Amino acid sequence: EMRLKGVFGEMQTVQSQLNAIRSARRNGSRRSDDSPPDDRRSLSAQEQELKEKLSSLQRQHDTLRAERDALAVHSPIAGRIVTWDVARRLESLPVNRGDVLMQVAKTDGPWELVLRLSQRDAGHLLEAKRRGIQDLQVTFTIRDEPGVSHRATVTQISESVQENQEGNPFVIVTAAVENDDVKNLRPGATVTASIACGRRAVGYVWFHELIDTV
Repeated sequence: EMRLKGVFGEMQTVQSQLNAIRSARRNGSRRSDDSPPDDRRSLSAQEQELKEKLSSLQRQHDTLRAERDALAVHSPIAGRIVTWDVARRLESLPVNRGDVLMQVAKTDGPWELVLRLSQRDAGHLLEAKRRGIQDLQVTFTIRDEPGVSHRATVTQISESVQENQEGNPFVIVTAAVENDDVKNLRPGATVTASIACGRRAVGYVWFHELIDTV
């Protein structure tokens, strides 16, 4: 902003000088018999020099405006800023490219669960998909509302495996939640979920973790 103001001030100064030269040339043309040829050539040269300087300053000004406009950060979605006290948090904060500045949520749109399923359990989910089970149902509870169950439907299963801070592998599973189904959802809320992967023998359902380990 300071550089823009500086260049703009120079442009105004050069434009004033250019206007003065043009005015002097017009006045000289009315009494051309009285003005020496060297004076007219000097004014013409000064006018050309000021034109080139003004053109250079205009290019600098356009470049600085483009750089300033490139600093504007636009959210990829329309929504509400849900980061707490974002104005004070970002004030005078130096940032680097790629830094997370704030969280924006589309709170009036459809809600989505982002579940971290252990790699070992992901096999049951993929097997259910291979068996042709569609619309896998999810039952989940919100940490703020223990004992109250809600439902969602699996929409996507990540094809890649990630690791948490402890180095345990997991698969990302997303599930769609109906807006009318849950009244107190907030962006970033922690949930615990279970995914129904079809019917199996009751003994296996109860002890499948031990059986899979063995």
